[in-house]
Amino acid sequence: ANNGRLVQNELEFMKKVFARAIIPKGISAKQRALLEQSISVLKMAQVSSQEVFPKSAGQILASLPPGGWNITWVRDGCYSILGLNRLGLFDEAHRALSFMLNAESNHYVHYIYKDGRDYGIGVPYQISVCRYFGIGKEESDYSDDGPNIELDGFGFSLFTLCDYVRRSGDTAFFKQNYNVITTKIAEVIIHSIDTNNLIRIESGPWERHLPGKQFAYTSIVCAAGLRDFSALSSQLNIGDVGKYHSAYERLLDGIRTNLVVNDEFIKANVSASNSNAHDYFDGGTFEAFTLGLFSDTTFFHSQLQHYSRVLGVSGGIHGFSRINSGDRYETSEWVLLDLRVASAMCRYGEREGARKLIHWVTDQATLNFNLIPELYDAKTSFYDGATPMVGFGAGAYAIALSDAYN
Repeated sequence: ANNGRLVQNELEFMKKVFARAIIPKGISAKQRALLEQSISVLKMAQVSSQEVFPKSAGQILASLPPGGWNITWVRDGCYSILGLNRLGLFDEAHRALSFMLNAESNHYVHYIYKDGRDYGIGVPYQISVCRYFGIGKEESDYSDDGPNIELDGFGFSLFTLCDYVRRSGDTAFFKQNYNVITTKIAEVIIHSIDTNNLIRIESGPWERHLPGKQFAYTSIVCAAGLRDFSALSSQLNIGDVGKYHSAYERLLDGIRTNLVVNDEFIKANVSASNSNAHDYFDGGTFEAFTLGLFSDTTFFHSQLQHYSRVLGVSGGIHGFSRINSGDRYETSEWVLLDLRVASAMCRYGEREGARKLIHWVTDQATLNFNLIPELYDAKTSFYDGATPMVGFGAGAYAIALSDAYN
C-alpha cells in the first residue's frame, strides 16, 4: 500500500539505492547530482522482476520516454551494465546479464541476402544480432538493404560479463553459465574470425545493415571479450584457456595489421582507403584504448591528436562527432564518445583532460534536469537526439566519473 505517499516512497526507495552505490570521492556537488540522477535513469530503464512476460525481466532500455530509443539494444545494454558494475549495483547488473543469457534468440543462424550470400551467424548463438522485443525475444530492424546482423554484441557482452564477475566476485554466476557463454558467445566470435584475423563483414556498431564491412569497433570489442574470458577462465581453472587466448591474439594481430595506419591511429574499417571518405575515421575506435588493447601511450596520444583534428566538433567545447563526414545525425557531437574518450584519457595519463570533458557534460546536464542526451548539435551544442540516454548517457557517465576520480 502506498498510503498516499507515492512520491515520498519513491524518494525513500531511491535514497536506499544511492546508499548501496559506490560514489567516487572528490566529485563536485553538480557531479554527484548528475550521478544520482543517472542512477535513477538506470533503475527506471530496467524492466522489473515482477514483469508478467517471463523472459522480459532485467533488460535495460536504451532510452526513456520521451527519448525515442525505448527498446533494448545489446550495445547500449552493455554500457549500462558496465556502469552498474562501477557503481557496485551488482543485483541490477546480474539481472541484466541474466536477461541476455536467457532471452529468446538464434533467429539469424542463416540469412540469405539479395546478393545470394548467407550473412547469418552460421552457428547457434545466444546474444541478439541487434536488439530485443519487450517480451525478451530477439529482433532486428530492416531497411531496403536487409536486417542489421551485428557481431560486436558477442564480444562486448562477453567483456561486460567478465567485468561483472571480476568486480562482484560472483564466480558462481560464471561457472553456472559457462556452457552457454562458451558455446553460444565465445565460440561464435571464433567462428566469425576471417582469414585476415578480423571479425568478418557484418552490419557494425552503427547499424549499417547488409552486406556491411569489417568494422574496427567489432574486432576491438571481440578481442577484449576473448582476452578477459580467457583470463577469467584461467583464474578459475576452467575450460580451454589457450584456445580463447589464441583467438584474442589473432584479433589483436588483425587489428594491428589491417586497421592501424602508420602506427598513428586506427581507421574505421578495413575497406576505408580514402581519408576524406565519410567513414574513414570512427570515434568508436577509441574503445581499443578504453578497453586496454594497447599499452603504448605514444600511440594513444597520436590517435587523440588525429581524431581531435578530424572529429573534434567546432561548435562544442571539447567533444567528438561519430565519423568524419555524413548526415547531421552522424556528425553531431556524440556524448557517448565524449565520455568514452574521457575514460581512455584516464588510462593513458590525461586525467585533467578527461575531467574537462566530464565537466562539459556535467555543466550541460545541470541546465537540463540532470539528464544526458544522445547528441549535442554540432553548431550550437544544444541538446539533440534522444533524451535521456541510458547506456550511452547514464551508464557511460558513471564509468567516466569512476575512471576520473577513483
